[in-house]
Amino acid sequence: MANKRIQRLPLEDNLKQRLNSKGLDTCGKVLLTVPDDLIELGFLREEISDIFATVSKAVTPESQTALAMLTDEKRQPLPTSLEQLDSKLGGGLLPGTITEVVGPAGSG
Repeated sequence: MANKRIQRLPLEDNLKQRLNSKGLDTCGKVLLTVPDDLIELGFLREEISDIFATVSKAVTPESQTALAMLTDEKRQPLPTSLEQLDSKLGGGLLPGTITEVVGPAGSG
């Protein structure tokens, strides 16, 4: 997300062009810049506030509760690449769970 290009954000074209001309072409670069540096580059405080709000929103993942993650029907098993183990596990390891695999001494 930090590599997301500034050009793809819903900012005024003028702001995008000015940021790009200063080498601030990705969200990560903007977020590593302190507001005082942007002021020195000629940006107004209102513009800086808008820039940081937009960039922060673009890189912040949507929040999700633990219950929503647990009950998410889109969870697909992650294959282990060991066919026999995957078949016993129903396709692989299920994200968000702890799976303990045991066997005779010396088997692992």
